[in-house]
Amino acid sequence: SILFRKLRAFQDAGHIAVLIIGDFTARIGDPTGKSATRVQLSKNDVAVNASTYLRQLGQDQPKDTALLDLNNASSEELTSLAWPDQRIHGLLRERRLRGFRDLADLQERLCLPASSVEALIGRVSFGQRREGPSLPPRG
Repeated sequence: SILFRKLRAFQDAGHIAVLIIGDFTARIGDPTGKSATRVQLSKNDVAVNASTYLRQLGQDQPKDTALLDLNNASSEELTSLAWPDQRIHGLLRERRLRGFRDLADLQERLCLPASSVEALIGRVSFGQRREGPSLPPRG
């Protein structure tokens, strides 16, 4: 659809596209701008329609499996990036110092080419860095 192509164009330009799927007007049969009231949809009908939109966008998998959290992913999970070992080791070393804020921070700290960063758009996230075990206080 035209809407999805426009969202993709925004992504290609470096923006994060967000599709908000609401159900209010579908559930009440809002007649705004129409000569007749729209048919009211059930909660199930709305959910089916929403899943159709997400499937068309390729986003029908749960968010926790759809995006790779670069601040918390294991080294095995990071292999899905298909990066050379040296770059993966650099990512692991840098995130030990502090988590990445966003793609710009990742690019700057790892000296990544723009093409590598563009390939990550829509594939990764940057969650809060989980705290590791702490050492006991000195006695």
